[in-house]
Parts: sequence; C-alpha cells; structure tokens
Amino acid sequence: FDEAGLDRAGVDDVSRLDQIVSGVNFAFVGNDAKFNVRGANSTNTFGDVSSIVGTFVDGVYQPRASMQSRGFFDVQRLEFLKGPQGTLYGRNTFAGALNLYTNAPDLSGFSAGVDASYERFNTRRVEGFANVPLTDTLGIRVAAFTENGDGYIDNRAGANLGSPDDLGGRISVLWEPTPDFDVLTRYSNVTERGV
Repeated sequence: FDEAGLDRAGVDDVSRLDQIVSGVNFAFVGNDAKFNVRGANSTNTFGDVSSIVGTFVDGVYQPRASMQSRGFFDVQRLEFLKGPQGTLYGRNTFAGALNLYTNAPDLSGFSAGVDASYERFNTRRVEGFANVPLTDTLGIRVAAFTENGDGYIDNRAGANLGSPDDLGGRISVLWEPTPDFDVLTRYSNVTERGV
C-alpha cells in the first residue's frame, strides 16, 4: 500500500491494518500487543517474547511486539506478507512480515505539510514534515507527530485505558553525489507514555 492508499483507508498504525489486509487482526491485551494472522497468533508477547509477525521499519527489525504498535508517520509505503516468511526474513516471521518504508529526502525541491485530526475520546493527532534540499546532492527531511487523548475506559485508580500520549520524530539525510551512488541515513525516536 502506498501513502495515498493508507490515507484513504485511515491507516496510521498497525491496529487498523485489518481494514485493508484480509485475514489479519491486531489487538491489545492490556499493554501486550499482538497480531493474529489466519488464526495464528502469539499467546504471550509481553516482556521479552517476540511476536510471530516480524516488523521491519526501513529494513531494520523491530524485536519487541510493543514496537509494532508505534504510530506510523511520514510513510512512503507498507507491505504485509502473510507467513510463514522464514526463508526471506528469518526467525519470528511464522505468521508473516510487516515492512514499513518511510519517505526519504527529495532533492528536487522544498516541500512541507501538516495533517491534523480529531477523533472520539478527545483524541488529537498532529503530523508534519519538512523536506529541504540543501544542495543539488544533499537533502534533509524532518518528520514528527504527536497524539494525545482521554482514553476509552474510565479508570478511577490511575490513567484511563487507551489514552495515547505519544511523541515521535525522524530526521533523514540523503547524499547523492552521482546517479549511481547515494547514502541515506535516518534517526528516529518515538516515545509512548500512554496507557
């Protein structure tokens, strides 16, 4: 799915993939996040146990199931390959592999954008990016998002369940000295403080 397809379907994290990928469900049991693909699921992914769906962001394996629930932002495309995918991706891909590719800097010109949404339970999400070509061969792209909300279960003993309090950012730098050679580096950080 490309960026436009994900926007049309309203997919901004893995919890909504079941709307566009048949045979796939994603759910939380407390803070434990897990995929169910064609009936195969992890019985426990809490703590150090990995999910049976391997998640890769820009080719980098995300070893913990909790990393799969992080919000997507500035996404170029997404692939969900139903499993088993062990031949291509190795361990922890019994049920499948999720590949997420983020946007790289574009050297053709400056661009920027902001997307804001408001949903039920007073959930607010703001996502933005800025793409700046510094020279003909060097460009930088900065993307960030924040999401906050009240939660969908009132908890009188603490924070409401399902209350997002997330903040994330990514800096990408592209150096392309020749058409046959380029170097792309990325730094990402996502903080989830919600319950």
